[in-house]
Amino acid sequence: AERRVPSRGVETEQVVSQYENIIDPSLLVSIQSYIRQFHAIRQLMIREKMSDQRIRIGQEIYQTETTYIKGLHSLMEDWKQPMFESLSTNSPIISETHFNSLFPSNCFDIILRITEEFIDDLTLRIENWAPSSLIGDIFLRMCDWLRTYTVYVENYDAIKDTVKVIKLQKKFKSFMLWRFNTIDHQILNSLLITPIQRIPRYKMLIETLLENTWEDHRDFHNLTLALEKMAKTVMYVNNNAKEADRAKKIVGIE
Repeated sequence: AERRVPSRGVETEQVVSQYENIIDPSLLVSIQSYIRQFHAIRQLMIREKMSDQRIRIGQEIYQTETTYIKGLHSLMEDWKQPMFESLSTNSPIISETHFNSLFPSNCFDIILRITEEFIDDLTLRIENWAPSSLIGDIFLRMCDWLRTYTVYVENYDAIKDTVKVIKLQKKFKSFMLWRFNTIDHQILNSLLITPIQRIPRYKMLIETLLENTWEDHRDFHNLTLALEKMAKTVMYVNNNAKEADRAKKIVGIE
């Protein structure tokens, strides 16, 4: 008679007993062993692929951070420093009030220092990369300084308004012609907005890195914590931008 397939309600012991009657016990053990090996090999292949992605993402973080820090250095050396030095002369490029508005509370100095420390740590990790290498702890340390970014975000509207004023001033135009051979103030705007753009970029990179990090990897916990902190900062940045837009609309109505 045809053997009936056990129903889902049949006890496990009965199912095993039926299979034991069909398949030789030694063969069943071999099959189970092959299945375990298959899953182990499959898991190893997945982790190898994730490891390849992790180094690729690490290199992307390094490359984009290198570009970012070049912009910060340009802002400090090509703009802030000559403007600051001119304040002690009889012909300042911009007024002290505008200077303090453009570069509030030494934000750029702190952001530059944070970025330099971050990229120094990152360089060592990338140069000595291994599947077990960490990046999350570097992000986590940087997250402790994110308050500086929020201070910058709070002042960003005032910074943009300052640029709108000084771009019309003769001394500022002369400075740009002398330094950059142009009066296009968008050069300055593109540098000033980079810290605002960098925070969401950090979040995206951490998310991608976390997606390619298995749960028992020693980097998983730190990446998870770093993503939580970075997500809160991104939310703050976005909410601050929305609030600024609402305030402008209200002023416009009034």
